Amino acid sequence: NFPLDLASVELDSIDG
Repeated sequence: NFPLDLASVELDSIDG
C-alpha cells in the first residue's frame, strides 16, 4: 500500500 506518512513506510510496504 502507498504510505501517506513517512512513519507509515515502516509498517506499510511501498507498492506504488
